[in-house]
Amino acid sequence: MNNFLQQASCIFNTLLVFAFLVLIPGLYGCGPDKELLKETKFSSALRQRVTVLEQADTVAQIPIKGTCSAKIDGIMYQGIVGAGGENVIMDGDRFTADVSSDDVFEVANLEFVVQLELGQKKKGKK
Repeated sequence: MNNFLQQASCIFNTLLVFAFLVLIPGLYGCGPDKELLKETKFSSALRQRVTVLEQADTVAQIPIKGTCSAKIDGIMYQGIVGAGGENVIMDGDRFTADVSSDDVFEVANLEFVVQLELGQKKKGKK
């Protein structure tokens, strides 16, 4: 009986540690490290644009140009769209898209995205 209680206590402690290290942070949505992404994947112009929007507490659409670690395939395309990319155009390992200033971090957090730059605004019809 004593051995059973020791094993049960050990299992309970293991589950408790697992909950604190894995489940609880996942429930609270620990997102990407925005400052790290700005420094490692954003061009200086994109970093400046996003910072200005953050300081103004404003969300806006931003045209971006991105470079990936390999030629963009269907799965990568779906990842970009799923992270918030709209009007995605692919060309080899490069893409252009429109993303919100919040979603730009989700796109940058994709492991295959190497670099993001501020894109050109598309000219609308008059």
